[in-house]
Amino acid sequence: DKPAHYTKAVWFALAFGGCAALLALAGPVWKQLPQPLYRAESALVIGLDLSRSMLAADLKPNRLARAKQKLQDILAMRQEGQTALVVFAGAAFDVVPLTSDKRAILAMLESLTPDMMPVQGSRASAALEHAEAILKRAAISQGAVLLLTDGVDAAAMEAATSLAKAGHRVSVLGVGTAAGAPIPAPDGGFLKDAQGQIVMPKLYRERLQKLADRGHGVYRDLRVDDQDIHAIPGLKASITDPVAKQAQLHTDRWQEEGPWLLLLVLPLLSLAFRRGLLLLLLFPLLLTSPDHASAARWQDLWQTPDQQGQALMQAHKPAEAATRFQAPEWQGAALYRAGKYAEAAKAFGEKNSADAWYNRGNALAKAGKLKAAIAAYDQALKLNKEAKDAAFNRKILRDILKKSKPPETKKKGKSGSKGEQKHGKGEQGDGNKKREKSPRSAASKSSENQQQGQHAEHENRELAKPSPRAQKGDKGKSEGLKKGHQARKKAANQLMSQQRKEDAAALQQWLRRIPDDPGGLLRRKFLYQYQQQHPSQSAGEQSW
Repeated sequence: DKPAHYTKAVWFALAFGGCAALLALAGPVWKQLPQPLYRAESALVIGLDLSRSMLAADLKPNRLARAKQKLQDILAMRQEGQTALVVFAGAAFDVVPLTSDKRAILAMLESLTPDMMPVQGSRASAALEHAEAILKRAAISQGAVLLLTDGVDAAAMEAATSLAKAGHRVSVLGVGTAAGAPIPAPDGGFLKDAQGQIVMPKLYRERLQKLADRGHGVYRDLRVDDQDIHAIPGLKASITDPVAKQAQLHTDRWQEEGPWLLLLVLPLLSLAFRRGLLLLLLFPLLLTSPDHASAARWQDLWQTPDQQGQALMQAHKPAEAATRFQAPEWQGAALYRAGKYAEAAKAFGEKNSADAWYNRGNALAKAGKLKAAIAAYDQALKLNKEAKDAAFNRKILRDILKKSKPPETKKKGKSGSKGEQKHGKGEQGDGNKKREKSPRSAASKSSENQQQGQHAEHENRELAKPSPRAQKGDKGKSEGLKKGHQARKKAANQLMSQQRKEDAAALQQWLRRIPDDPGGLLRRKFLYQYQQQHPSQSAGEQSW
């Protein structure tokens, strides 16, 4: 056995070595080295034309689809800087403010369509005014504006000149061809003007070129490759770009001295090769094995529960996301995606807003609670009379209930059939009283036919009741009646089961008509903003 003081020395050496190693990992510094740092900052506002002329198919599949694809290429090229998105037709609206998160813009692209604009036209001037306001709010002295459009109004020239004076460049990507193409109408055919002629919107290249010149920018036709966007200034942030803002910062770089402390630990490593001490060093590592709870606590240090839920939603795990979300509206959306409609309706019910009641109505409709869903839509319309989606869904559910309600049979009174009158007053009771029948569905009719058959069979047995001797000798007949009764019962059950399946299929077919419109919120937002603005100038001279 080793002496006690020797054992204490070993433990002291191990403790000292562990503390020195931890201190080295902490990275102690005491020498400061200043270092200049250059950071490229740029701000880009993209204006996307959402007028009906962008549905022309001279560029396949249409101009708007090609413009969205080009916008995705632009966002993929931008590695630094902030980007904003503005849409315009007869008026302009902000979709995404200046942000460095490109995914926010990409998430909105699919839902952007011309039918969400409250007024039609081609007022590029409104988009340029919105872009100038965005850059001014962000205190950007040198920014860039890019329009993806097929035509501009006369007022856009003055707006581009104002942006150029403020230090911002205005560039244009022309979408379309000089020949043009007709605009598909919502009800079929093609859009016509006031004289009944088919509208053929063309690419007004000269106007767009003039607009880019006024804005000290560049004009390019939309191309399949990337040569068009490589020529646009301000898209790619760079410290050499005249549009980008060169920010020279000074950061303090510290010289780490932690590795020198490891020299004190090296002599102590020889103790690890003594018998039993190597396993002793591994023992603390076994005690600190990670588990699910500790991993969750570690994740809470870096992300809020709502941020964790958002990450799980993007990973297509709505059920797990619902357990992380704390905001009721986000939790309800996750439960809805997971197919837990009843729980989603409960989560949406924690908020008293038009959107919350509308979402609650959708969840209740998916859960099969149609009357409760209609009541939720009613509450949404009370809070917001302009909630057209809620009114549309409510009408669908009312039609479902109306068609699924069984028709009422006509009342029978004194004017019964001749066969009924032959039975006399004793069988009818009071002949002056009218008899009413309750509403019956197809399933209830089959059940009633079954009951009538059983009643008729019972009457036949009562009218032709055999004697005890005949009952004993006629077992075959009673067994035949029993089998017939079972066969009729089985047929009635099959009919009821088939009717239930048909009703369920009809209900699902009606529920599929409830639109899943991700752009509904944007449509209502644009309409509300347009009504609040009350523009004094005309919304546009044309409806495309």
